[in-house]
Amino acid sequence: MLSSARPRLLLYLCLPWGLAVENPSQSCGAGTCADERPSGVLPSEQGRSGADSSEVPQNDIQAWLCGFGPDGAELRLCYVTLLDVQQVLNHSCGFVNTSSPVRFALVRTHKTGSTTVSQAMIRSGMWLGLRWAGCGDRSRFVPHEHACNARNDSTRSQKHEGKYDFESRHTYDRDTWWTSEPYLEECDADGRHFERTLQGYEKQMGSDVQIFALIREAHSHLRSTLDFYQVPFAKFNASESLWNPLAKDFRLLQAEHVDEFLARWPFNRRGRLHVLVTEELAASMVMFRRTVNWSLRDVVFLSGRVTKRHGWVPEPASMPPGRLNWDERLNEVLRPLFMVELAKHQSDPSFQREVTALNRINAVLPQVCAQPQEGFVASVCDAKVENMKDGKKWAAKYRKFHCG
Repeated sequence: MLSSARPRLLLYLCLPWGLAVENPSQSCGAGTCADERPSGVLPSEQGRSGADSSEVPQNDIQAWLCGFGPDGAELRLCYVTLLDVQQVLNHSCGFVNTSSPVRFALVRTHKTGSTTVSQAMIRSGMWLGLRWAGCGDRSRFVPHEHACNARNDSTRSQKHEGKYDFESRHTYDRDTWWTSEPYLEECDADGRHFERTLQGYEKQMGSDVQIFALIREAHSHLRSTLDFYQVPFAKFNASESLWNPLAKDFRLLQAEHVDEFLARWPFNRRGRLHVLVTEELAASMVMFRRTVNWSLRDVVFLSGRVTKRHGWVPEPASMPPGRLNWDERLNEVLRPLFMVELAKHQSDPSFQREVTALNRINAVLPQVCAQPQEGFVASVCDAKVENMKDGKKWAAKYRKFHCG
């Protein structure tokens, strides 16, 4: 009975306010329709991020999308129209950067949300006219020679200008990353492959390239990895080569590799090597966009992928020893580095509003993308991540139309 009554309640609540927004003079008088709705006058928020609210919409619903006012998400979402989203994305809620984009590379790890993040980067790279490193080859992955050649490269201290603007591909596929066995012999057998990958990025994007590494809490990362690849926990538990999947993705094959990796971080790249966190993806994306001089609309994302749970996984407290020790250690050291950088960004009063705006815009995209769109909104909806083929499709599209 409760479930059948709920839609009627929402319809009753949505229609009056929706009509009031269209005809405010008929329903609201000189005041606002509800105390929690923000006024049409939005404060200026211009700072180091390049945010400027001079172009922020004056519509109450659009102001809510832009991070003003309390959540009330379930009630608010039903008022949002395609026009609202178009207007909000047109000027990025005032979070617009007019500076030249900064070159960057995403160290893409498996089952951390990196496909969704990468898809947003590819989409916006096209829109912004950036040169993708994938234009230099036909591979789905970062060519291993970029890292392996750096092994014997004595030019680390030299300045490189770089040919490309960004990179966002995985470095390994499933058969070569989720294992304790070296794939590239000397190139990844000593735990230094990550650092060599950074050198490869610098050769391609320049010595001042900003580099972002995405991590995820160890237990949820394991569950997602097992579910996605349909590996039973019993098989994982019995095969030491599968333990600590996040560390394996960084090609840390021994406990000593993990210790050295963390001791050497940030590998003489302080201020250029950043940690992003799956559990704080919106904040991570806002940090990213402020670092590389993008606008808010460039980091909105839409994901329809839902991984079904295929089997039982013990709770963290019951996890057998050794299975996630390295991954937990990576989180213990790297996650606080993310929090330190986050705190610096939060010193800007506009930061939290931007995170709220990104969350709200992302939340309404599914209902907006369910109807016909055009322009920038259409490009966002078309970049929806539903399966692995989507990434291949966009890579092919980039090479065909934007590599030149």
